[in-house]
Amino acid sequence: AERRSLWDEAYAGAGGGPGDAPWAALFALPKPNPYIPTDLSLLCPPPAGGADPSSKPSPPSLLESTQSGCVFCLPDSRFFAPKGVVALEIGTPGASASIERRLLGELAAKVCAELLNEESYSASLGGLGLEIFATPRGWALQVDGFSHKMAQLGVRACETLASLATRGDDAEVGEAFSRVLQQYELGLSNACFKVGDRAPYER
Repeated sequence: AERRSLWDEAYAGAGGGPGDAPWAALFALPKPNPYIPTDLSLLCPPPAGGADPSSKPSPPSLLESTQSGCVFCLPDSRFFAPKGVVALEIGTPGASASIERRLLGELAAKVCAELLNEESYSASLGGLGLEIFATPRGWALQVDGFSHKMAQLGVRACETLASLATRGDDAEVGEAFSRVLQQYELGLSNACFKVGDRAPYER
């Protein structure tokens, strides 16, 4: 509401009103960024007597262990900031069974990052970082930054990665795959040339 009020005042100061057609055609308010944190409370507050700088960090504690995987947690005992890091390793059978499987895993990670490019930028403005890359066992995903919206970004990344299995005919995925494949091919071809002879990326 406050942002809308300031926007209307800017219209009036320029000699127009909110409904003035020329102004409405030239300017528009951006969509709210869903990754801006609004809750900066500490998930792991410091002890009453303060942190002991001479104490050694404790190892991560096991929160849950099932046939699907394990969850470990290491509370912040040094900086006590409303931030955190979530690292997730996704295992898939036969990820390194062949060169083709390993290549497909790397391409899937890059396509996922490409599809999340715009959303990752919005998240970076909210103090969040996202990494997705292939590993010999599958994929690794890491989200870091303000704790409040970390889960939202992590779930979005997992959903995007999982959706690749059923979006083979999706035009958006096809365009992202074409861009990623071109970058991959140029990277391989450039490996055989000197720096001055490398082919530029097509834009």
